[in-house]
Amino acid sequence: MVFLKNIQSALAKTFQFPDASKRILGLDMLRSLAILMVLLSHGFPLINHCIPGIYRVLLIDGVDLFFVLSGFLIGSIIIRQFVGFTHFTPALILGFWKRRWLRTLPNYYAILLVGLLPVLVLGPVLFNKPIYLKIDVWTKYIIFSQNLLTAHPTFFSVAWSLAVEEWFYLSLPLLLLFFRKIAGPSSPKQYPLMATIASVLLLGLAFRLYKFSQEGTLTLSDWDSQVRKVVVFRLDSLMFGVLGAYTKYYFEPLWKKYRHSSLVAGLLILSLLYQHNQSLTTGPVSLFTYAFLFTVNSGGILLILPFFDQLKSLRPTPGLNVIAKGITTFSIISYSLYLVHDFLILDKIKKVQPYLGVSYFQSTLVSLSIFSLYLVLSVAVSLGLYNWLEKPIMNRREKELLPQEEPALTMPQLIIQLSESENVTLEKAV
Repeated sequence: MVFLKNIQSALAKTFQFPDASKRILGLDMLRSLAILMVLLSHGFPLINHCIPGIYRVLLIDGVDLFFVLSGFLIGSIIIRQFVGFTHFTPALILGFWKRRWLRTLPNYYAILLVGLLPVLVLGPVLFNKPIYLKIDVWTKYIIFSQNLLTAHPTFFSVAWSLAVEEWFYLSLPLLLLFFRKIAGPSSPKQYPLMATIASVLLLGLAFRLYKFSQEGTLTLSDWDSQVRKVVVFRLDSLMFGVLGAYTKYYFEPLWKKYRHSSLVAGLLILSLLYQHNQSLTTGPVSLFTYAFLFTVNSGGILLILPFFDQLKSLRPTPGLNVIAKGITTFSIISYSLYLVHDFLILDKIKKVQPYLGVSYFQSTLVSLSIFSLYLVLSVAVSLGLYNWLEKPIMNRREKELLPQEEPALTMPQLIIQLSESENVTLEKAV
C-alpha cells in the first residue's frame, strides 16, 4: 500500500501543471508558438510523405522567435541592474551569470549526460561513432564551444541554439562594462547600452557579409550549418530583443501607443519572409538570405512584441481560462521540451522503429500514430524534467541567491515581472 502511494505521489508530481499566475499571456503565446514550430518542424519528416505540403504550416522560425524573446528578458534584467546601481561591478556581473547558469545549465547537463553515456560506452558497437569517445569533442559541449566558429556536430543537434544563448549571456554584461569604462562615469547611463546594442547588431551583419565575400554563396544545407547555426553569426538576433527592452524602458508611452501599428508592420514583414522562405530551394542561397534574412526576421519579430507584451490575459470565461492555462503551461515547460523532444524522443523513435517491424512510411495511420506518440512523449518527459529538476532548482535559486540590495526605483512593471517569473526565457534556447 505504501509502495502504491509512493508511485501515485511520484506520478502526481511528474505530471503536475506549472503555476500560471503572475504571467504575461501575450509573451507566453509567442513562446508557445516558438516551441510548437520547433516541435512540428522536427517531427514533420514522420508525416510529410502522407501529407504533402505540411511544412507550409510553419509560419515562423521558432528558434528566431526564441532568440528575440530571450533577448527581451535578458535586456530587461540588465537594464534593471544597470540603471539601479551606481557602480556596474564585477560582483554584479557574477551575480547575473549565476542566476542565468542556474536557470539553464542543470537541465542542459542532465540531458547531455543521459544522451552522452550510452554513446561513450556503446558508441563504437551500436552507433559506429567512436569519434564521440574523444574527450576534446564532448568537452566542447560542456563549455558550449562546439559551434562557436564552425558548424555544429550532428550529436545533440538542437544544442546549437543553446550555445548561442550562453555566449550572449556571457558577453552582454562584459560589453556593457567595456563601453561604460570608455564613456566614463559622468555620461548618461543609457549611452553604453546604446553602444552595446548598436555594436552587436552591426557586427553580426558585418560578419555574415564578410563570410559571403570570402567564400561566396552556399547551398541551403551548407548555409544552415555554416551560418545559421554558428554562434558568431547569430548573436545579433538576441540583441534585437535587448533593443525591444531598451525601447520599452525608455520610451514606454510610445511602446504602448503604437503597439497596433507596430503589430501590422511586423506581421507584414513576417508574411513577406514567409513567402520568401517557401521559395527557397536546395541550391545556392542569395545574398539576402545569406546575410540579411536574420536581421529582417528578428526586426519583424521585434515589431510584434509591443502588442503581445500588453496582452496580459484573455476574457475571464471558463473556456478561455482553460486555453490560457494550456498556453502558459506549454510556455513554462518549453525549455525542457526543447531539450528532450529531438535528442531523447524523436531520435530514439527513429532508432527503435526498424526493430519493431513497422515503418512510418507504411500508411497514414501508422505515420500519424508515431507522430502523435512523439508529441505525447515529448510533453510527458518535459513535464517530469520541469517538476523534478528545473522547478526545484529555480525555487532554491530564489531562496539562496537573493538579489543584491539596490536603491528604490520606479521600474516598469514588465521588468519586475520578467525578472521574477522568467516569463520569456529560452534557454532557450532551440
